[in-house]
Amino acid sequence: IDVQARRMVEMAGYLIMSYLLLNDANKDEKLFRKSAEVYLNYTQAEVKKNASFIRNFDIDEMAFYRYDFEEKKVEEEVTA
Repeated sequence: IDVQARRMVEMAGYLIMSYLLLNDANKDEKLFRKSAEVYLNYTQAEVKKNASFIRNFDIDEMAFYRYDFEEKKVEEEVTA
């Protein structure tokens, strides 16, 4: 769940920022419209990327995403 939670929180952040920019663009179109359009395009790409990752995630590959603290400790001892 934690592997996917980070991506979902990222998506929520993009969506919230897009909403706020759209809100500002509605108040002062001249000042915020271009920024809102650019950020909306960026948001769309990032949300699609993260949604695709979540949708296509293979639980059998979970070990690749785990941080091995013991292995890191051994590496630090060897280099010290």
